[in-house]
Amino acid sequence: MVLPKSVLGDYVLLAMDLATTLPFFSIGAGFAVLDHMSYQSILQSFDQFNGKKVEGKTFPCALPYIGISDERISYHNQLSHIIDLASRFTPLIQPFSQKNLITIWRCETSLKAAAASEKNDIRLEFSVQEKNLVIQIEYSRAENKILLNVFDKNGDYSNGLDGCQIRGIDSTIQGTLKDGHLEMAYPEEAKDCQFYLTKEDGSELAIESLQ
Repeated sequence: MVLPKSVLGDYVLLAMDLATTLPFFSIGAGFAVLDHMSYQSILQSFDQFNGKKVEGKTFPCALPYIGISDERISYHNQLSHIIDLASRFTPLIQPFSQKNLITIWRCETSLKAAAASEKNDIRLEFSVQEKNLVIQIEYSRAENKILLNVFDKNGDYSNGLDGCQIRGIDSTIQGTLKDGHLEMAYPEEAKDCQFYLTKEDGSELAIESLQ
């Protein structure tokens, strides 16, 4: 925070993140006195710095430009342009709900216990509530692949989720369902073994484990 010249006779920079309480005996002789209005503005600025909603005058958080040749003018213009461009695009990363997370880790005990056969080390089933469908996920040790198949309530193959996508926790598209099926290579890193089922627009589909 920067106090203007009118407060103490020159620009004074106050580091709001270093604010603390001092015992009376550690304070030496004073060299300036704040007027009541400036003091209240400092308190309000401090509250604003700490995320509180304030009403009234606060002080700026940067020194004013020294003139038209100030290098910060060009830098701030460039930064403003970048922010303007970024604001025109929809953010890639969307917050996902933990309850809809699909985790497929070879080393995870609970998944080893869910082994269906020697060929398919892991088999997981989830109901897709909005679509009234079931998605079956298998990890094939022999092929080192993850296989996804979609079924209707009668157990028949279904293309009701065609176009839907499997996305990682960073929203990266790992694959798209087509003809009720999807094959994808097993990720090398554990962090990439967590997925969400989403619509084409990236919005997640609610799922519920059937195991």
